[in-house]
Amino acid sequence: QQQQQQQSPPPPPQQPLSARVVILPTDGGDSSDGDESLLLVQNGCGSGHNSHNSHSRNHAHRKGTSWVAMAVLLATWSTSSSNVMYPYTYATLGLLTGPLLQILVQGLALMVTLWTVEAALATGAKTFGGLGEQLCGRPGKLVLQGSQLLFQQLFLPVAIVLASEALGTATGWSCNVQRTLLLAGVGFLLVQVSRNLEHAIAFAYISIALLGVMSVAIWVALAHGYHTDGLDVSGSARAELVVLQGDHPGRYAWYQLFTAVGVFVYSFLPNAIVVEAMATMEHPADMRKAVLCSSAFYLVAYLATGLPTALAWGGDVGLPMTNDMTGWPSIVANSILLYATLLDFVLASTTVNQFIIRKYSPTFRLNDWSLDGNLRWAFWSAPSAIAAILMALFIPKLESLTGLLNSITGYTLQMSGPSLLLFVYKYQQRGHAIQQSVAGPVVLLFVGVVGLVLTLLVFSQSLYSIFWLTDYGKGDFWCDVVG
Repeated sequence: QQQQQQQSPPPPPQQPLSARVVILPTDGGDSSDGDESLLLVQNGCGSGHNSHNSHSRNHAHRKGTSWVAMAVLLATWSTSSSNVMYPYTYATLGLLTGPLLQILVQGLALMVTLWTVEAALATGAKTFGGLGEQLCGRPGKLVLQGSQLLFQQLFLPVAIVLASEALGTATGWSCNVQRTLLLAGVGFLLVQVSRNLEHAIAFAYISIALLGVMSVAIWVALAHGYHTDGLDVSGSARAELVVLQGDHPGRYAWYQLFTAVGVFVYSFLPNAIVVEAMATMEHPADMRKAVLCSSAFYLVAYLATGLPTALAWGGDVGLPMTNDMTGWPSIVANSILLYATLLDFVLASTTVNQFIIRKYSPTFRLNDWSLDGNLRWAFWSAPSAIAAILMALFIPKLESLTGLLNSITGYTLQMSGPSLLLFVYKYQQRGHAIQQSVAGPVVLLFVGVVGLVLTLLVFSQSLYSIFWLTDYGKGDFWCDVVG
């Protein structure tokens, strides 16, 4: 025994007493296992060194969502109500410069999402806010969780207004407030049967298939001239190759340009759900493949709809372009847009409602479908729905709502927030696995600053749209201005 004691290696040094021990809920898969926790040891602005191994052990033998299904969910989340905005975007920013700017901005956003995935794998984070806390403590959690939840909440009125426009164009239903209230009620009812992201997987597959049908309907409308009489498709209104080319002062107004730039982040926001979605996967590391495949799908879908429409219908096409369609292609395209937007409404509501319940009713189990469970879910999901309805009624212009969404939260959660937190983390930490899995400090800082600049530009457009461009005294406010 004395010989064994002499030959045995000395015990490892203990962690300093200044280390912070943080216990976070995993929130992976079915949240019914509410007592499962992830124990992390943090020093300063970073997480423990063993969190990646802990993450791997937690998921080694679990059954969850495949990466293909997750790629479909990510593709649905970003494209279902976005492809109809790209004709306006390319017409405003130029047929050549528009796609080039899109690739630049969304390429940076893609890098940030891949960094987010790597950071979540390295730290074992199961939520976006949990990742922020492990990177930079409470301030990091406030930035990432706050921007994520506020984005989901601000998207709800956007979805209501966009769905209302689609229903009105498809049916000719003229009174906006009636459509708006109806669709808000339908969305709230759908939320009652969707409590986890996994519940929307099957509908996501349907949405992707319908997106192809919508594209065909749009191409038919372009080929046979199914557009409104008020749309100028003459040569003088053509879409230009380069932004600011030609004599189009209205098209190139500064607020129009910034609105078009805002579409880039509105249509590319995997960070809004990527960490929570990764926690439900059978192999979380496969989220890299899901992100890359869905991003390729984004680009193809937007180019396939945006460029032909801008070429055929000119530079004055509306936002969204489905408002300018007529005939049976209009009914098909707007019906699909209505379905896809309501699906996005459910996905966003699910994230917000789960947060509210975790905070105020932590004992609630998501798989409790009893009468009491349904009533409690309805009670806690009502506040976000009410806030969304009020915003849709009193900030009625779609460009105003999307501007607020994209500026305050969109570029924060997709670009500047994760980049700057990772920059601070890398500046303070050394020797952690996350150091080798993301870019260097200079690149992180550059992307973060670009995100901040875009936030300011799009936010200025949103304020201008709310206070100067919206005519609140036009006709009947409830029927003509709302929605």
